[in-house]
Amino acid sequence: MSVELDRQVNNEDEAGRTRAVSRRGQPRSVAVLTASGDLELEAQAFDVAIDELQAALKLEPANLNVRNQLASAYLRKGDSSLALQELNEVLAKEPGNGLALFLRAGIYADADKTEKAVADVKKVVSERPQYLPARILYAKLLVRAKECEKAVAILRPDERQPELDGDGLFLLANAYDCEGTTELADGVRTPFEGASRADRERSVDPGPTPAPVGTARQPRMNNS
Repeated sequence: MSVELDRQVNNEDEAGRTRAVSRRGQPRSVAVLTASGDLELEAQAFDVAIDELQAALKLEPANLNVRNQLASAYLRKGDSSLALQELNEVLAKEPGNGLALFLRAGIYADADKTEKAVADVKKVVSERPQYLPARILYAKLLVRAKECEKAVAILRPDERQPELDGDGLFLLANAYDCEGTTELADGVRTPFEGASRADRERSVDPGPTPAPVGTARQPRMNNS
């Protein structure tokens, strides 16, 4: 039985055994090591995942996708300094790498390095305006800097953008409050409450488990 099927029947112990067998039985290629790293991240076995991804990088040191994946694993473990080292190396070789810029912006934001965070995430939003997590992070930084009108514009630039999720609606309400348009903030809070209620219902009944993907917990973004 595959790891995916094990997860679909919520048998995490069996998934772990399958994962261990897979590691022993497969050749240690970059593809196998990165896939194994994803599975270990799903299982929150962060040290094992990091070992797998480091091994993959030894085979292909120039593989920026794997290096981003390793940075993501460090972040999941809570080691932002090592994650930052990997992201800086990615961006030294490919300055426009969207995923690396987004992840580094998050690190800078958490460290209250607002100007650096804005510089990175602004590039991501400029190149990928429909990428909602980047727009939310950018708007959050703008609200922090009291640039409230800009924050509203980033969250609601035009009708072609995807709908905001609960986090985005909450932030939009805060941005409206920040710029002094309380009535608009109140108008946003109603759909925010509906989105939050839907999120709570999904957490109680999540439905079928989705199939695992190549970079399981990383933001969905092309690395180019």
